[in-house]
Amino acid sequence: MGVNGAGKSTLVKIIGGQLEHDAGEIKLGHNVQLSYFGQHQAQELSPTLSALETMALSGADLSITRMRSLLGAFLLKGEEVDKKVAVLSGGEKSRLALAKMIARPANLMLLDEPTNHLDISSQEVLQEAMAQYDGCIIVVSHNRYFLDSFINKVLLVKDGQVALYEGNVTEYLRKAALEDEEKKSPAPETIASADASGVEHSRESKKEKRQQEAQERKERGRKLAPWKKKEEEAERQVASLEVRKEELEVLMADPELYSDEEAWARTSKEYEQCKSHLERWYSQWEEAQEEIEAIEAG
Repeated sequence: MGVNGAGKSTLVKIIGGQLEHDAGEIKLGHNVQLSYFGQHQAQELSPTLSALETMALSGADLSITRMRSLLGAFLLKGEEVDKKVAVLSGGEKSRLALAKMIARPANLMLLDEPTNHLDISSQEVLQEAMAQYDGCIIVVSHNRYFLDSFINKVLLVKDGQVALYEGNVTEYLRKAALEDEEKKSPAPETIASADASGVEHSRESKKEKRQQEAQERKERGRKLAPWKKKEEEAERQVASLEVRKEELEVLMADPELYSDEEAWARTSKEYEQCKSHLERWYSQWEEAQEEIEAIEAG
């Protein structure tokens, strides 16, 4: 955890050998085999290769059946595995990049914003894969729902320092909130020496505090409402566009379509528009999630 610019992604890149460190020393444990997935990993895939060829060049010794099975787990099934990377959507490229990474033998996995451009079903597939993974995972993500299902430690990056906490993000935030409350509470000796008027004052303070907390919850709910609405709308649009994109891909896989130049041009244009709309709605969905998490954490 940490505010934007605290150094979360930088730290992961340094550990993964993607970025040179300024000072200090990096020591990996005995027999550590490291695998890294960055925010822009999908963009580094070769556009001329098919999904299956990409997996074959991953460096993993896998059979065709195993590669197809792994691609299928990331929702790339049937004839989709023979599509060139160039025609895959942003979400499909991200899923392919993740499948390629997981195919490599590794016991330390570094993930930097792996859910960017992934729809809900793809995130759930990745969640399940992470939950079953036997090695160690270090992950940076703004998506608390995704994280909470499999992480068990939180590394806080703040003011150039790091601190490790047990539990997932929700548990960490709960503990942090309790610690803040304890700091605000009066010291025990102050309470013990209070006179009758002090006790009465304490009761009034507690009542005011409850009223204030109720008001804060109400205000938080008011702030959350429009972003929740935007998140739900984005999810609906993404689901609808994903269905239409798959329908168009089925049409484009039919050789007969290429014999009708007008139909091909029309279908191709709609397909590109569909991908563009998907990217935009993915972006809006991610923005809504970030705002929701910021409001809930604040």
